[in-house]
Amino acid sequence: MLNLAQKQEVTAQVYALLEKANEDLGANIGVPIIDFTLRGTTAGTARGDFELNFNAQLMVDNWETFKTDTIIHEVAHLVCHNKYGTERSRSGNRIAHGDNWKRIMRQLGGNPTRTHNMDVSKTAQPKRKFIYICDCCKTELTLTSVRHNKLLRNPTQYSHCRGSKLTFKQALGKVSYAEAAQMKNTKPATKTAPKTTKPKATKAKTPVKRKTATKKKVTKISIADRVTNIFKKAHIENPEVTRQEIIKLITKAFKLDADPKGKMKASNYYTTAKKKAA
Repeated sequence: MLNLAQKQEVTAQVYALLEKANEDLGANIGVPIIDFTLRGTTAGTARGDFELNFNAQLMVDNWETFKTDTIIHEVAHLVCHNKYGTERSRSGNRIAHGDNWKRIMRQLGGNPTRTHNMDVSKTAQPKRKFIYICDCCKTELTLTSVRHNKLLRNPTQYSHCRGSKLTFKQALGKVSYAEAAQMKNTKPATKTAPKTTKPKATKAKTPVKRKTATKKKVTKISIADRVTNIFKKAHIENPEVTRQEIIKLITKAFKLDADPKGKMKASNYYTTAKKKAA
């Protein structure tokens, strides 16, 4: 962790920068509160013109970068607020790294960059991230839950292009900025619609005439002919066959047993057959 000697060196550098700003830039800043309790991926913060807070873990791991960049960066915020107050855009949004801040940063000997590029793997704590799209240039932006909640309360709180609104796209959950960038750049695979092929023009088939099977004409045998055949057959098989035996054969052939008038019909059939056979 940050030792006492390092904290004293940071304090001395802050005092020297403020003395230079008061003398050369016309600022009027007293002794600010200097703290080392900042956590996460932010290197330092400035509150108004009276408080500074630094990330002790990042400071230990990036000591030289803090002395040549981060400390000057945050002191420049104090001076800018003391001289110009809170700067805002035409749409009313707060400007933290505007032209005044950049000029003060250069005058104090620093490089006016908005963010640092330090390794934050030890201090990074995944937080909820949200993807927004700029309505003007369609750029996808990764915002934390803090800005997301502010945008829910006031859609004009932040913008990307000249006051254009940001439209919510997707919630990513608790991920790092690297994971968020990867998820943002990975586009879901879109299914390509199958190619529609036009049906081939087919020649109209000429109907094939099918030969229809011709039904054989069934000639109905009359009752008289049937009875005559029974009569002749009975006499051929037995020349001495009796009348009653032939009537029984006729009754059986025409199923006249159940008919109340079956005997009379069979008798008449026998008479008809006898006349035709004669």
